Order: sequence, then C-alpha cells, then structure tokens
Amino acid sequence: MTQLTIRRLVVGVTLALAAVLAVGIAARAQSDTGCEMSGYVLDPQGRGVPRAEVELKISGRAESNLVRTEADGFYVIRIPTPILQEAGYLYTIVRTDQTLVTVGQANFKRCRTRRDIFTNDPRPVAYQPGPTPPAPPPVLPAYPAPDAPANDLEGSVAFFDLTALPRGGVIAGESFKIPVCMASFTSRAPQVSALTFVGEFDPTQLQVASDAIRTIRVTPNQQVREASVSYQTIAGRQRGRILFTVEFNGLVSLPVLPAPCTSVAEVEMQALAWNGATGLRPGDTVGLSNVKDTVRGINPTMRLGGVDGPIARATTYLDVLTSQEQQDIFKRSWLPILVKNDRLRR
Repeated sequence: MTQLTIRRLVVGVTLALAAVLAVGIAARAQSDTGCEMSGYVLDPQGRGVPRAEVELKISGRAESNLVRTEADGFYVIRIPTPILQEAGYLYTIVRTDQTLVTVGQANFKRCRTRRDIFTNDPRPVAYQPGPTPPAPPPVLPAYPAPDAPANDLEGSVAFFDLTALPRGGVIAGESFKIPVCMASFTSRAPQVSALTFVGEFDPTQLQVASDAIRTIRVTPNQQVREASVSYQTIAGRQRGRILFTVEFNGLVSLPVLPAPCTSVAEVEMQALAWNGATGLRPGDTVGLSNVKDTVRGINPTMRLGGVDGPIARATTYLDVLTSQEQQDIFKRSWLPILVKNDRLRR
C-alpha cells in the first residue's frame, strides 16, 4: 500500500466518521423538534364542542396523542416529530356519561393552525354547546351536515385520502389524483356490502372533470351504480359534488386506521391558480368534505348486511404548498463516502 493510498484511506475514514456524526446530530435535532397543530371542534351550527376528545394517529405507528378541547371547543395537539413526509389521521369523539354522541374526522400531512373538525349533530339533548369562535373557520363546513353515526357502523368512515399525495399538498395550477377510501378508526372492523360516497368541493378553488372518477376494484364483479360530478348552489354558495355509488360482491371488512385504508375510487382534480379574484395561492388551505345527500337522505351510506346506516363525517385539508414547503420535500440524506481501490464509493 503506497503512502498516497494510505492518506486517501485516512481522509475517507475521516469523512465517513464526520458524516456519521453529522447524521447522528441531525437525527437528535429532528427528534427534539416538532410543532403544534390547533383548531376548533365545531357542531353543525358552528358552535364550539367542549370536552371533546381529539386523538392524533400517524400512519404506520402504534402510538397516538390524545387531548381534550377547552370550553370553547379549542384544542392544541403536539406533533412529536416533523410530519412533512408522513401522514396521519385526526379524530374527535364527544362523550356524555361515557356515551358516544358524535364523531368527526380529518386527515392531514402538514402542521398548520385552524385544523377545525366539523362534527355531526351531537346527541343526546343533554349536550351543552360552547360559544361560536370569534373568527370563522378558514375551511367552510359541508352543508347539510350528515346524520349521527348508527351504532352498527360506529367508527366507520369514508374520505378523500390525503396520504396518497407524496408531497402532502399541491401546487397552484397543477393536476393531481386523490383516492376515495373507507376504513374504521375503532378496534371494531365492520363489514360492508355497499358504499355511497358524496364529496363536496369549492369550484372556485378546485376543478373536477365529469369523467375524472376512476373505479378501483375491491371485489370481483362489483357494480358501480353511479359516478358523476354536479354543481349546485347550497346556502347561497356554489358547491361541486362528487357522487360515487358501488355495490360489492359480498362483504368487505374495513381496515382499522392507521393501517392503510381501502381505496374504492380515484378522482382527478386541478388546483386552480389565483386569478386576482378566485383560485388558490401558496399557503392557502382548501377543504374536501363528505356531506349528506338531500335526495338519498344519508351520506355517506354503508350497507351492513343489508341494513343502511350513516358513517362519520370527514374533512380533508388540502394545503397549497409555499416555496419553503416545496423545498422541504426534496431534502435528502447521503451515505458516508468511503475510499476503496483509490476510487470514491458511496
């Protein structure tokens, strides 16, 4: 071994040790950082829901984080590690005398404020609402609100699955695809034979083509009864509605979150860029909601053994990425550099 080779080897080992130390320091720094996500739990009238349980679950992780709302429905939940490239689900449960009275759900992939959770109509009558927050929610709730969940489908939910977006958000002007998923967020795993999903969106922010719904096969010989996009004015504002109805060939067991949900369809959308009056700008948040269908009476509807029953309401928060958030996605970690046979190897 020549002196030059020895010097190269020493330099290579030194670089390797420096890289390992740097990775260790970065890992410790990352584990010590985090952020707080906050918002309000609101009933269909926009009033705060006091003493509601708000639980956060990160996909693929067993642990969870649970807090309770204050008297005005406000909550703050600590995200233990950065979730820029992770995904999670946020639930709220309201109990009166240990009785489940309403369920709401939202999924997210970024740590921002005002992640409001819109519940069903709380029951029983003993429920005492809190005050209305001083500022309206940045994402308007779906209208009209779904019915409270039936006991046989308690904990079941169908929603737009944000976890499928690799960047956790979109860029204004781009097209993207987002699945329609169904799952359960309790230890029970209900079985369903059909799903009627109605999703609501703001057509001044998102554009959905009439042929943008692609069916995903869950069971052989399943029957898609309807897949359409329509527009109507509800409570003085224009809303777009995605209707998807499918009947399965047999019963389908719902996975329990945070395990991957079961995708039944995929919807292609476009985030409209700001034109001076409407559209989306970097830093905005747009909401995709499940709503109650005024014609069919229940939305979404899952049929359990031939019995119809509603499931939990869901809101998906879709973030329009800022330039900094876009850069965060492309951060990379490199392996140490070593010297072998006078050549650099990674």
